[in-house]
Amino acid sequence: MYLHPHIIIKRVYLDKCTIGFARAGDDLDYHFATVELKDLNNEQNRSCIPEGEYFVSRYLSPSKNKIVLQLEDVENRTYIQIHEGNFCNTLHGCIAPGEYIKDLNGDGVWDVANSAKVMKELLAILPDRFIIRIESDREVSNAT
Repeated sequence: MYLHPHIIIKRVYLDKCTIGFARAGDDLDYHFATVELKDLNNEQNRSCIPEGEYFVSRYLSPSKNKIVLQLEDVENRTYIQIHEGNFCNTLHGCIAPGEYIKDLNGDGVWDVANSAKVMKELLAILPDRFIIRIESDREVSNAT
């Protein structure tokens, strides 16, 4: 049985971070942006995770005291989540969703705006368990 992804993130790898352009929902018609750490070959707490497809489940995070979306079976990693987080420099390998990409704190690294709002909207439209696909946006990456 084929399970279609409920989130697709198309990434662009930059010198200081990784940004993404994402679609979510049953019909992938909800659009949002993402920010992650730069690619350091999946180094724990310092890198974005490898591209691929992962199962995702809702998880009550003890450290955040909130429901997050937790990716399952990420190679050499644990507790990789999609959670609120506007600033790239506060991430430790997770994915922060937002409405758009902007350098919010003037540190020269892209961030995402309105992360809490987007996270709430994602939790409202996504099932309890689903598939996420993370891939390179080759068109944009080749143009930069």
